[in-house]
Amino acid sequence: MLSDRLPTFLVIGAAKAGTTSLHNYLCQHPDVFMSAEKEPRFFAFEGRSPDFCGPWDEGFPAPSAALARRSSHADAITELSRYQRLFRDVRGERAIGESSVTYLVEPGTEARIRRRLPEAKLIVVLRNPADRAYSAFLHSRRLGIEPLADFADALDAEAGRIARGWATSWQYARAGFYAEHLARYYAQFPREQIGVFLYDDLAASPVALVQAVCRFLGVDAAFVPDVSERHNVTVGDVVRPRAALLDRLLNRPNAVKWLAKQVVRRRRTRQWLRARTLATVGTVTERRRPAPLDADVRRRLLNLYRSDILRLPALTGVDVSHWLSARG
Repeated sequence: MLSDRLPTFLVIGAAKAGTTSLHNYLCQHPDVFMSAEKEPRFFAFEGRSPDFCGPWDEGFPAPSAALARRSSHADAITELSRYQRLFRDVRGERAIGESSVTYLVEPGTEARIRRRLPEAKLIVVLRNPADRAYSAFLHSRRLGIEPLADFADALDAEAGRIARGWATSWQYARAGFYAEHLARYYAQFPREQIGVFLYDDLAASPVALVQAVCRFLGVDAAFVPDVSERHNVTVGDVVRPRAALLDRLLNRPNAVKWLAKQVVRRRRTRQWLRARTLATVGTVTERRRPAPLDADVRRRLLNLYRSDILRLPALTGVDVSHWLSARG
């Protein structure tokens, strides 16, 4: 029955820590069902309409209405019936999941998950919080939703933005207080239901990391995913069609892309169609490598996070002391 179709596990974060890649690798597992829509954010905003601001509320032009809604969470799924429809194609898979990185940072999410899914397993992937914050900033700049060109300036502006009601999309530093955020989950769920993994391991040995996640989920851990493609990468080669309109349709979040995902359910089919479209219209490949995180800004952030990082091993059982190095 549709009413019974809810996840058995959730990928709750962190943003810019490889969760999109993990989501897509798990999609390949025959015993795992992942929702076609990543980031439904249901448990973050269940039963209420997100009311966040953003830079366009203060005069900065939004790249698109769809991207403005996405960044401010106005398009989050908040109704149970709509959320359940994400899992309508489940066909006996042993593990059913979805990924919403907002779950880690939005207070109260853990209680809503506990109320509806008390036995759910929760997966979190953690990345050095200084690097994660900078990657999130670069991602926002690439999307055209961050008006400040300098990362240090954006950090300086963050407290004021939060006070004015800007959404988590612009809370670059706040999102990295992992111990603070995870403590709420450990207060609600048994330790054995929370799986903590590291971004560095995912980047270095993605197959091994996915197999470790499979063991945590109780599905076949001998599974070997195709990890040849990285997903939602902020830096690197950018392939763009020559037509500006087609560029926006293919490379930025928008309503057309969302609708296409609903019509074409298989990710591999969508990738093939995108590749054929690019091959037909001609492409321009840009090689862009942003500057590394400034050493002074890194030290500033690590000093900010120091006490939180030192709490993590006792809380999670995962050693992250190497994060405190000021080296890039």
